[in-house]
Amino acid sequence: MMQNNLGINEQDRIVLQETIQIIINSAASVSQTDSLIESLNINYFGNLRMLEFAKQTKNILAFCHLSTTYVNSNMSYNSIIEEEIYNKTQPVERMVSQYLKMNPIQIQESINSILEGYPDTYSLTKALVERSMYKQRGTLPMCIVRPSMILGSLKDPEPGWTDTANSVAAPMVFTGLGFYRYMLGSDGKNMLDICAVD
Repeated sequence: MMQNNLGINEQDRIVLQETIQIIINSAASVSQTDSLIESLNINYFGNLRMLEFAKQTKNILAFCHLSTTYVNSNMSYNSIIEEEIYNKTQPVERMVSQYLKMNPIQIQESINSILEGYPDTYSLTKALVERSMYKQRGTLPMCIVRPSMILGSLKDPEPGWTDTANSVAAPMVFTGLGFYRYMLGSDGKNMLDICAVD
């Protein structure tokens, strides 16, 4: 995702572009601690490279981009959030270009204004790429799926399978191992919004 042409050699690229019909684009860095530049490299530019690849396929029927429910986490707590892309006309490409011109110290000093209410660079870059994809998709048949926190699998490849300790997985592992005896919860009105990876 971080290489030009997705790191695919020309011969394989031609075969793929002539045969692929459905692309499920689920690659991302889900770390909430990535620097802005790290997060942009995979969550923004990597996904735009995948979009460009999809647009060049000859028989594409569907391009499904896996995003996150947190792309609108910058909105106020009591907001009604619809299933749409907000700020579609935002000059995302110009904003990203400005971020890339900043040195690490400038980014660190400006991170709160850059995040614009998002909790981390992951949520911000996923929102930015949705807006760019919306503008750049052309006639590509595309959908965006926004799961919440993804946990281990329900069944496939086996119950409980996971390959990461990000998000809510680490507390679940520590609870299962007996390191956590209890956790503070909510008042009972809020749900832990998770979904199985499969």
